Amino acid sequence: IATNANNSLGVITTYADSTGNPAPTAPTAQDFANIGVTGLTSSANQSGQSDADLLATVNRLLRTTGVNGQEVDTTAEAQAIVNAYSRVLHAADGTDSNATQNGYSAPTATAYTALGITGFTGANAAATAAFLDDVIDGKNKADVDDQTDLQTLADAVSKMLAYTPSSASADKPTVAQINALMPATAGTPVTEANLAAVQAAIAAANNDGRAITDQA
Repeated sequence: IATNANNSLGVITTYADSTGNPAPTAPTAQDFANIGVTGLTSSANQSGQSDADLLATVNRLLRTTGVNGQEVDTTAEAQAIVNAYSRVLHAADGTDSNATQNGYSAPTATAYTALGITGFTGANAAATAAFLDDVIDGKNKADVDDQTDLQTLADAVSKMLAYTPSSASADKPTVAQINALMPATAGTPVTEANLAAVQAAIAAANNDGRAITDQA
C-alpha cells in the first residue's frame, strides 16, 4: 500500500511540475485514491461533472503554471484542490442564486488560491471571493472548468471592485470584463455604446460607501 501511495504521489507531482509537451503520464482517479484523496468518483463526486470530466478538470489545473508539484505533494494539498474545484463546479450549474442550497458551501479566498488563482490577498480578499462566488453561481460548468477561465473572472471582479471616479483611465473595466461577470443567461448587455454609462454607475456605486458586492 505504501509503495502504491508513493508511486502515485510521484505521478501527481511530476504531472504538476510539467507544463511542456509531451506531457508525462496523467494521474488517474486511482492515483488520487492511493494517496487518500476522495471526491473524484461515484457518490463522493459532488461537482456535477462526470467522474471522467472532473478528473480531466483537475489534471488540466495541475498542468498550469499556477500549481506545481510542491503544492500537491501531500494528501491535504491535493484534497484541497479537489474540494475547491468541486465547489466551483457545483455552483456553476447555469442557475443563479442556488450555489449554497442543500448544505453546499461557496468557495472561499483560500479555495481559489489553492487553485492557483491570484488576486485574493489583503483586506479585499473575502469581498473578491464573495463577488466571484456570485458570478460563478450563474455560470455553466464549461465557463469555469479551466483555470484561465477562473483567472479571467477573478481579474474582472478585481477591476470592478477597485474602480472609482478617481481611478485612472487604464483601470476602467472593459466591455469584455463586465460582460464576463454576467450570468450565462444574460448574454452581453454591455456594448461600446453604453460602456461609459455603465462604468460611471460602477464608479458611483463603489464611491458611496457601499461597494458593489455581487452582480445585482
